[in-house]
Amino acid sequence: MTGAIYGVDGAHARKEGERMSRWKSWFFGLFVVAFILAGCAQGSPTPTPTAAPSPTTAASPTAQPAAPTATTPSGAQQTPATTPQAGAETGEPYRIGAVLSLTGPAAPLGVPQRDTLELLRDEVNRQGGVLGPDGKRHPLEVIIYDDQSQPTQAVLAVTRLIEQDRVPVVICCATSGASVPAVDVVQRAQIPMIATASSQAITHPPEERQWVFKPTWDGDQVAEGLLRNLQQRNVRRVALLSVANEFGESGKIAFEQLGSQYGIELVVNDTFNAGVTDLTPQLVRVRASNPEALVIYANIPEVVVALKNMRDLGMDIPVYLTNAVASPAFLEAAGETAEGAIVQTGKVFVFEDLPDSDPQKPVIAEFVRLYESRYGSRPDAFAGHAYDAFWLIVQAFEKAGQDPAGIRDAIEGTSRFVGITGVLTFSPTKHTGFNLEDMVLAVVEGGRFRLLR
Repeated sequence: MTGAIYGVDGAHARKEGERMSRWKSWFFGLFVVAFILAGCAQGSPTPTPTAAPSPTTAASPTAQPAAPTATTPSGAQQTPATTPQAGAETGEPYRIGAVLSLTGPAAPLGVPQRDTLELLRDEVNRQGGVLGPDGKRHPLEVIIYDDQSQPTQAVLAVTRLIEQDRVPVVICCATSGASVPAVDVVQRAQIPMIATASSQAITHPPEERQWVFKPTWDGDQVAEGLLRNLQQRNVRRVALLSVANEFGESGKIAFEQLGSQYGIELVVNDTFNAGVTDLTPQLVRVRASNPEALVIYANIPEVVVALKNMRDLGMDIPVYLTNAVASPAFLEAAGETAEGAIVQTGKVFVFEDLPDSDPQKPVIAEFVRLYESRYGSRPDAFAGHAYDAFWLIVQAFEKAGQDPAGIRDAIEGTSRFVGITGVLTFSPTKHTGFNLEDMVLAVVEGGRFRLLR
């Protein structure tokens, strides 16, 4: 076994996926594509996404560990060094710990992340493992705990990964509410963590979050992307509804602080509890304020409630949503009520609409093909966050092995990593890898996301 998934009751939650077919031909095809895209056949010993051109040249402690899983990057270059070498010495396994929401309301975020980590883990191991700084090939293990969409369970699971499983690096968590309290755990233990949620409180200020990174956008970047579009469309009067949790609060603060810079007046600025089943009172106030657009900062269940309540009230105003609903699960749950909604998202949903010059396009296209071939569905933005976290860690393993401080330094030194979320760059003063220019807005048309032009 190379990985395991456990819930709080200690039961094995998922069997390892069946081995995929046609890998041999895929390896060869990917090598050719990567060679053409990169302009050279040299690459890192373990397959990883290509580096982007430079700007001047381009474009619960009760939880039981889940069975480790492994896979390779969809858009990674493949060079002869990535394939197993006969007689190569095998070293001890390298271990990644992950805390994901596999049950509860945040499961639509965590399940595709689990699937991605298993996919990539399996592929790395098929190619012989991670080539460490000791020159040995190290099998990769991924230990996954289910936090049940509860911050307290996330903290317990991260603690167990560090103290009992002795992992040198952690991926946590799918939600901001779980990620923020986990920060204190890894800071005290001095174990690097890559979060896949968006609140800027996860990585800010970096001098107090030395061990924490994330490929995802900050809350103020989400807000700024939405505000830019509102300004471009000459929208001035905006109603804001936000869920009363870490994610919603970060968006509310960002809109309050940045809105005036874009000429935006918040005519309504209301909050509501997570898990709410009726938002009619708030929407009646929104309707009475006569806004030109409504922005909703919430997760899928609450947004679906809002859209259905709007339909019942006969409200017909532009609706702007955040990355929290950038998922097929949202499209399925909201149905026709989602039509016309504008959603801030990564590029994975709209990569076909991107220009060929976009360095992420071939990386995303290959990831989508690989994910679909195994799971029969497209990956979403949350799967993309896990992809980026996985490869940032594997690259760090190649440089530092399982030394936590070395892993931390390697991640912090990463520059222009072409991932699914964006072209990521970190530094001692920047632990959020995402850059605003990689943000896109999509519109729901015909039950799917399309690039908003």
